[in-house]
Amino acid sequence: MEDPKYRYALDEHGLGIDIFSLSDIDRKDYRCFGCGNIVRPVLPKTRKKHFRHKTQVACSPETYLHKIGKLLFEKNYRRCLDLHIPFLVEYPVPVVCNACTPTRECKIEGEFKTFDLTRVFEVVHVEKSDGALVPDLLLESKDGKQKIYIEIAVTHPCSQAKIDSGAKIIEIHLQSDEDLDILEQTSLSLRDGVVEFYNFRPLPIVKNNLDQCGKIIPCFVVFKGGNCHVGRYMPYEIKRFKKEGLYTREVDYASGQTFKEEVEVAFLKGVKVKNCFLCRYHAEGHWAPIFCKFLRRTTSSDFACDCQAYRPDPRVFKNKAG
Repeated sequence: MEDPKYRYALDEHGLGIDIFSLSDIDRKDYRCFGCGNIVRPVLPKTRKKHFRHKTQVACSPETYLHKIGKLLFEKNYRRCLDLHIPFLVEYPVPVVCNACTPTRECKIEGEFKTFDLTRVFEVVHVEKSDGALVPDLLLESKDGKQKIYIEIAVTHPCSQAKIDSGAKIIEIHLQSDEDLDILEQTSLSLRDGVVEFYNFRPLPIVKNNLDQCGKIIPCFVVFKGGNCHVGRYMPYEIKRFKKEGLYTREVDYASGQTFKEEVEVAFLKGVKVKNCFLCRYHAEGHWAPIFCKFLRRTTSSDFACDCQAYRPDPRVFKNKAG
C-alpha cells in the first residue's frame, strides 16, 4: 500500500502547516491531520514537496481532506472577519420575463448574484450542534437568528436530513490536495465546479425582455377596416397591435376553427369586425371556400370588408357566447 502524500500537517502547537511554506531548516517531526501519527516533510529540489508518514500506517486520505478542509475554511473566514475582507458567495437566481402580459411569466436564463457573508454572519463554529444536526462549520449572525451550514464533502455528500431541515447550505467538494486552494480564496461560486448551494431559494428577478423574446404566441387580431387574422406573432408585434388600438386575444391554437370562433367572440363583444362567417348569407362546404348565397358565388371570408350585401346575423353563429 502506497503511503499517502499530503500538503498539510500539524506543528507542535496544533497549527496547520503548508509544505510549501517550509525550507530545509524546518525538517522535523509533524503530526498527520488524518491519523495523528508522525509525518516528516519531503523537500526535494525538483519533485513535488509533501509530508509523508515516518512509519507505514493505515491513514485515510478522506479523513485528512475532511479535517484540513474544515480548518482551512475556518482560518480563512476568521481572517476575513478580523481584517474586514468581504467573503463573497455567488449563487444562481432565477429570472422571469413578464413581457407578454403582467400575469404570464416565462422562465428565462438565470443570473448570478453575489453576497458578502461577513456582512451578516460574524460568528463561525466548527462542528457545533444546531438542534439535532451537526454541520461541519456553522456560520451565524450575532443574534443567532440567521445561519448557514458549510459542509466539506469528500466521499459523503451532505445528508438528506440537513437538506430537508431547510437550512441554507454551502457544500464544498474535495477530492485531493489540489482542491484545497479554493478554501483559501475569499469567494465561492457554483461556477467553481466544486460548490453546491442548498435551500437558498432567492426570489426571482422579474424583467421585461420584450425585444429579446423569441417566443411565438398564437393570437387573433382585428385590424382597422374590420378584417381579421389568427396567426403566430412575436410578443413585440402583439404589443404594437395593442398600442395601435387593435383588438387582440391570445388563443391556444392558430387554426381555422379557432378563427371562426374568435370572429364570433369579437363581434359579440362589440368589436367592429367584418367577416363572411358572421353574415346571414354565408354557407360553408367541406371542400369549397365560403359560398355567398346572395351573390351566388364563392368568396374568401374577408370579402365582407368591402361587400355591400354584408349582413352580420348572430342567428347563424356557431358559438353563441363570448
